[in-house]
Amino acid sequence: MLVVQVSISRSVWRFYGNIKVITQWVAIMTTTVKLPDSLEAALRQRCLHEGRSISEIMRDALSVYLAREPEMDSAWALGREVFGRHAGAANLAADRKQALAEVWDSRQAGRGA
Repeated sequence: MLVVQVSISRSVWRFYGNIKVITQWVAIMTTTVKLPDSLEAALRQRCLHEGRSISEIMRDALSVYLAREPEMDSAWALGREVFGRHAGAANLAADRKQALAEVWDSRQAGRGA
């Protein structure tokens, strides 16, 4: 479960001598991520080891994940296990009208027409 809250906060204008620094509106996204106990323990251990916060490590991990190209298989790779499993007439496309006529005739014959 991922809970996302967006809060908007505004910084103040600051003056440094004759220089006026204007800060902008800043959007901060707060995210809650539910982790299994084992993953949370590993994350906390890594934070202690590296001396970094959970937020820093989560931002880094998300940045690396989003920088990767999505792994999308080709149509052939997705259907590789089913292609060629079902055999039929090799000339089905060329003789489709004849095959359809035969099916129609057999159904009509079954009805006694």
